[in-house]
Amino acid sequence: MPANFVNRMKPTRIAGFLVLAGGIATIVCVLVVAGDPSSYFFYSPEDRARWVYPLRHIVIVCGAVLGEALVAASALALDRPPRLWARCAVALLVLVPWALFTFQIVMHAPRYVHFHHLWLAAVLLVLVAFGLASGVRHIWSVVALRGNAA
Repeated sequence: MPANFVNRMKPTRIAGFLVLAGGIATIVCVLVVAGDPSSYFFYSPEDRARWVYPLRHIVIVCGAVLGEALVAASALALDRPPRLWARCAVALLVLVPWALFTFQIVMHAPRYVHFHHLWLAAVLLVLVAFGLASGVRHIWSVVALRGNAA
């Protein structure tokens, strides 16, 4: 990879790659925590003795983390639409209803589900921060352009 490659990358593309890396790190954390029986709630010791690794549910959570990472990274890294705030708004239109649905599952949830909640909250905060910064910058440039025209 040429040294010039990194210098030519936009900061938003770097942020998109960091979001993907964070998603992969979250998936690794989910897999590690999910393998520990003490991270689950059990009503009795007999229930703990009958514990079975919930592979299907863990695959669903890992797929959700990967999907959320792809949505957020594409909002940050792609060039269309040209305004970052618009891409962040579209991504938030997808992820906020999903978050409202998934955040309902908290009580007695395994720790790996809580990792997913933390990950999704962080993704939403990143998208809101980038969207607000881009929106303020866009408004500032429009005001400055109108001020120069007058």
